[in-house]
Amino acid sequence: MKRLVKIGNISVPIYQLAAGRYSVIYRERGKRIEKRRKSLEKARAVAEEAAFRIARGQEAAVSGFRRVRVPEILEEFLAFKASLKISPKYLRSLKGDLKPFARAFPSWIDQIDALAISKYLGALGIGDRRRNNIRDEIVTLSLFAKKHTFLRADLITEAEKVPRIRLERSAPEIYSPEQLQIIIDSVSGEWLDWILLGAFAGVRPEEIGLPHFDRQRREWIKLNYRDHFFWEDRQILIPAIISKTKRHRYVTIHDTLFAWIARRRVESGNVCTLDIPKTRSQIFQKALPFRWINDGLRHSFASYWQSIHSDMNRLKEEMGNSEAINRRYYFNPQPKSIALRWFAILPENSENIIQLEKTA
Repeated sequence: MKRLVKIGNISVPIYQLAAGRYSVIYRERGKRIEKRRKSLEKARAVAEEAAFRIARGQEAAVSGFRRVRVPEILEEFLAFKASLKISPKYLRSLKGDLKPFARAFPSWIDQIDALAISKYLGALGIGDRRRNNIRDEIVTLSLFAKKHTFLRADLITEAEKVPRIRLERSAPEIYSPEQLQIIIDSVSGEWLDWILLGAFAGVRPEEIGLPHFDRQRREWIKLNYRDHFFWEDRQILIPAIISKTKRHRYVTIHDTLFAWIARRRVESGNVCTLDIPKTRSQIFQKALPFRWINDGLRHSFASYWQSIHSDMNRLKEEMGNSEAINRRYYFNPQPKSIALRWFAILPENSENIIQLEKTA
């Protein structure tokens, strides 16, 4: 007859032998161990002690973590991220968000629970999207600690137990054709092509107006007419070094855009001679009677183009996004009549320019 003594997930059997004796058999540290006792009570005591010892040893073997305080692991985490040569902007964001967290929790990282993290996030007084971003950064820090044996490897981290807030997806803000005309009429000349490539090709603002360091050529480059505009093919190359996704893509120069920038075919300089400022919303806002929308030109292009062409696969390739991202951030269906008015915004003598190109 066999009886089992269980502690947690550990079971130790007790076998009844002849002459009223009992045998306790178990394995500990790889060795088979048998202990015999004259009474069931004594055998059960041996089994319970063995089960408890095995369970405790198993837990220690599984956990095997070293204790560390939050500020200490944060310094290691930031140093590791810096060694990956991530963008300075992202590194600044991590420092700005996680250092206050470390100050709020100077104790051992394995002592912080999900409720405390939730209360901390709730007390920040920030929007849901911002809260989710900081929560995700804390999760990343916790996973780093887990990977480096500062948290138990077999358990989900407390930060991961903090739920993300489900965000309501609102339609992206876009400009009307009338507003675009005001923007074109209001901006100074050095920013006009930057506006046009966003409005009529959906190119990202930073891909047009920021320099990017080419490690092979050991120089800074920007989107320019000599290297990146293929006039005969009616295409613009957004090279990997400039592209946000770090891969090449080609953007079509549609008739409306061509009508505006055809004058640049003999030029070889940068599309933007000045670097786009971080405070562009404040700068352009001064010249406009309505609110400047960050990425509004790109949003508008995607929404109006899709309303006319109904080709999401082609749109996602030209914009350098997945279809899911396009639908979430850059697609706000509009009546086709309004979309046609957007692409009907042309410079003077544009019909002659387009007609000459088609018959050449």
